[in-house]
Amino acid sequence: YENMFQDKVTLALQNTVGRFTRFLSTVFTSKNPAFIPINLLRDLGYSSMSHLIRDDGNFTGYAKNLAKAKKAISRKLKGKADPKNDSLDHLYEQFLKYGGETGWVHLDSIDRIKGKLQKDIRKLDKTSGFARKVLVDGIVNNAGELLDRMATVSENISRFATFLASVEQGKSYQKAAYDAKNITVNFNRKGRATGLFGSIYAFFNASIQGGNNVISMAVNNKGKFAFTAAMFYGAAILNAALHDATEDDDDETYFDNSDYVRQNNLVINIGNGEYLSLPLPHGFRSFYALGDMTYMLMKGMITEGDLVKNGLSAVISNVSPVDPVGVINKKGELDPRPIIPTFAVPFYDIA
Repeated sequence: YENMFQDKVTLALQNTVGRFTRFLSTVFTSKNPAFIPINLLRDLGYSSMSHLIRDDGNFTGYAKNLAKAKKAISRKLKGKADPKNDSLDHLYEQFLKYGGETGWVHLDSIDRIKGKLQKDIRKLDKTSGFARKVLVDGIVNNAGELLDRMATVSENISRFATFLASVEQGKSYQKAAYDAKNITVNFNRKGRATGLFGSIYAFFNASIQGGNNVISMAVNNKGKFAFTAAMFYGAAILNAALHDATEDDDDETYFDNSDYVRQNNLVINIGNGEYLSLPLPHGFRSFYALGDMTYMLMKGMITEGDLVKNGLSAVISNVSPVDPVGVINKKGELDPRPIIPTFAVPFYDIA
């Protein structure tokens, strides 16, 4: 009875507020042009770390196959793939067949895909005017298709390169696809509560699975993981120190970038007061954030209490969709925003 009640509640949430939560998730990710290169860089960084840390990783094979992976995915998306005569196209077909594909781009349910197909059929049945044909079919739909293609490349390139590296190691297509799915966050792996909480909080499953991935990597590869974490921590201190030593305090400085930007990206001064921000991989960026905070503490920019609070927040955000530490803001006041359900955040912000 408990499971039946939970299923009914989950279904009710998915069909109401869950729709808005999924819409926001899509707008933030695959339908957002700015997200696509960021996601690609983060995936490449995380995949590289996974191959270097895991005992069964194959970084050399992975890196060697990245260019091939991109070509095969692009040919498939353009309708030019020839799996019968091209071995790389054949391997991409096997990658898809054995379920190596997963990510934000591929999360639609069967019902939603069915609805989209029915909508397309209804549109084809109607005779549309010139304005609609030019504006909707010619511009809006083409732009959406281009975004989908870009997003698919960004999601699949790391996974397919991993698939190719595993096949070269002599693994079966099934095992290679499993390696590919789990080289970053496996979005197809879900717990019983995912439907319920995923309707309330955007990226719930990604946070849980991503956190589980990082923890598993740390537990199973303690030495390599500790070394990598130390490298990210030290890199943040070194980067902050270099900027601090070479920048003029009278001009805009490294620390004029927000804490969030500095602690989630590799920020580089490119001159004329401009900074380049390169997104850091999920999981490992918390160690980088701790390094940045440590340097701020050394310079007297934050207190020990700030370091503890903000450090806990950086670590927890890697394994949890909500940040309970964040309910205490920088002024020491109670702020419920970090735990407010995603669908209600815009209304809370407006209020």
